[in-house]
Amino acid sequence: IGKKVIKDHIKRSLDIDVEVTDGLTPGSYEVKYIVKENYKVSIIIDGTNMSKEQINSLIEKVKISTYKNYEIIIITNEKLEEKYKTVKLTNNIFEDYNKAVSLAEGKYFIIFDENLINIDKTSYIEDLVGICQDPNVGIVGTKLYNEQNQVEHSGIILGMNGIGDFLYKGAPKDIGTYMQRLLIIHNVMCVYVKYAMIDKAVFEKIKGFTTEYKELAVSIDTCLKILQQQKQVVINPIISICVKKLNQTDKIDEEKFQKHWTNMYKRGDIYF
Repeated sequence: IGKKVIKDHIKRSLDIDVEVTDGLTPGSYEVKYIVKENYKVSIIIDGTNMSKEQINSLIEKVKISTYKNYEIIIITNEKLEEKYKTVKLTNNIFEDYNKAVSLAEGKYFIIFDENLINIDKTSYIEDLVGICQDPNVGIVGTKLYNEQNQVEHSGIILGMNGIGDFLYKGAPKDIGTYMQRLLIIHNVMCVYVKYAMIDKAVFEKIKGFTTEYKELAVSIDTCLKILQQQKQVVINPIISICVKKLNQTDKIDEEKFQKHWTNMYKRGDIYF
C-alpha cells in the first residue's frame, strides 16, 4: 500500500511516473523517477593536469551510462579528437566551467574531474535526470566515497565548521545514520557542485559559478543562489561514486563570505 500511495502522490503532484521499491533500510522506499523525455545531457570533463591518455580513460568511465543522449565537453589544452567540444584551460577553473556550460547543448549538465575512480551505477544519468526534470529542482548531488569506502560527501551542512562542511565525511559509506540520510534521496541546502546534475536554465539565471572563490565556497555559493531562485537542492546518495579524497584546504575570507549570505547563515541549515 505504501508504494502505491507514493506512486500516486508523485503522479498527481508532478505528473511524473515512478517505480517504487523497498529501500536499502527497513521501512524506507527507493523511488526511481521515470524520465519523461529524451533530454540531452552535457558531460563536462575537467582535464586539468591530465594527459590525453588520462582524459580518454576518464571518458571511458563516464561512458558506462545506459542513457545515451549525451555530449562530452572537455576542458584541456591537449589536442583531442575533433568529435569533442573543447575549452582551453585558464588560471580559473570555475571560469572554464562557465565557458563549457555556455557551449553545452544539454538541458542538464554534470562535471567530472581527475578525482573520479568509478561510478557505481550504469543508470546514473537517467536516475539524476529523473529527479532534475521536476521543475522545482535546480541541482541533484551524489554520494562520493573514497577507496577506503569512507564518505567524502553526501551533502554540505551550512555553517558547520565555518562556512559549511561535508556531512558524515569519513563514515562508512553504507551505514544507516540518523534518518538514513546516507541511503535515501532527500533535500539539503548545499551539495558539492562537481559530480552533481545541474539544470542549465537555472544555472544561467544565477549567472553561473562565482570566480571569486574556490571549491567548497563555490559549491555553497552556487546552491544558496539556486535556493534563492525557489528551486530545490537534492542529494541522491543511491548514486554513489568513488573518488580520490577531496581536498578542501583552500583558505577564504570566511567572515566576508558569511556576511554576503547573512540572512542564510542567520536562519541556519533548515534541512539539518
